[in-house]
Amino acid sequence: MRRLIIIWTCLLIVGVTLLSAQASSTSELTRADVEELTQDIDYDQQRWTLTPRHKPELNKKADPESTPNLEVGTVGQVLQYILVLGVIILVLLGFVYFFMADRADRDTELRESTGTDIEEGEHIEDIDPLPLLPQAIADGDYRLAMRLRFIELLKTCSERRLIDWRPDKTNVEYLKELNAHMDTTLATALTARYERTWFGQYTIGRDEYEYYAPQFDSLISDLPTR
Repeated sequence: MRRLIIIWTCLLIVGVTLLSAQASSTSELTRADVEELTQDIDYDQQRWTLTPRHKPELNKKADPESTPNLEVGTVGQVLQYILVLGVIILVLLGFVYFFMADRADRDTELRESTGTDIEEGEHIEDIDPLPLLPQAIADGDYRLAMRLRFIELLKTCSERRLIDWRPDKTNVEYLKELNAHMDTTLATALTARYERTWFGQYTIGRDEYEYYAPQFDSLISDLPTR
């Protein structure tokens, strides 16, 4: 997280520095143009005379030599707008990346604190989630309790050879494998609720957990054995 903050701060400083440098160079260029245009004028020898004002002729093409050269100023303004837009985009990307990284850090801390993460090389059949369930309920952590019940469901399916458990598989793949042996209507509903609760950071209360807990028990008891 500290590394992210340092990188983002450096990007912001670079963007602001580039913007200031561009604005300064544009200002100096404008002054140089003015000096070049006025260097041959001798103000001491200028005489002021009144001349009649003529109406401009319509549809008369402008003389290219008499048209002010606005290319330099226009390009400078465009570059300034591009730099400002770039800084704004960097700010938005920084906030999005900061939010995603912060959420990932919270998930990692939560898995480490609960001890329910499946380590690399560890098989789900070697995990026993039920001893942790009473403590989760006592602590009022029903989100964790839902995860423990779902791990219990996957473990039982693997033990009964209804699914081929692998750490890189998705729950959708497990449902497809389970569908070859039984109706998966209830399993699909419980999987959707679990994913919303655990991965969607959805907080559930005691009443909601007690509504789903018997459904997990019913599904596990109805699992066939191969």
